[in-house]
Amino acid sequence: MDEEERVRTLEKVRGESALLSFSALDITTARKVGESIAAHCDRELLSVTIAVHFGQQRVFHFAFEGTSAENDVWVERKRNAVLKSGVSSFEVALTTRLAGENPAWLESDQFAAASGAVPLRSGDALVGTVALSGLTDAEESDHEAVMRGIRAYRGLAGMA
Repeated sequence: MDEEERVRTLEKVRGESALLSFSALDITTARKVGESIAAHCDRELLSVTIAVHFGQQRVFHFAFEGTSAENDVWVERKRNAVLKSGVSSFEVALTTRLAGENPAWLESDQFAAASGAVPLRSGDALVGTVALSGLTDAEESDHEAVMRGIRAYRGLAGMA
């Protein structure tokens, strides 16, 4: 992905924030979001690991055939980047690549600037996260898989 494409992608990712905001988010809703993402990944035959947290509690976890414990490590690192930054791990990745340098906190092996984790919000409060790991065909693949599942949950499956 060249710099011009990264800028366009960053604008698109930032524009998705409304899809990540819920009027009321509880454990059941968070779990259903995870189930929707898993159903999408199953239909697309994607070999991924998915984790959904409501607050600090993991309320959904699914690992498809072909994944490993390493995907769980990536899920946690991407989630940590969301919790630290308040934005998607893909937004962190795009902004750091455009800036040409990582913030000091990102140098820790506890964080990953890679696509695949998003914040779940109720109003302005970050109340949960979704993280996915496993796709390697393109820089944005994990993020896109999460967002397609969220769109499906919201009944917006036809949206790009």
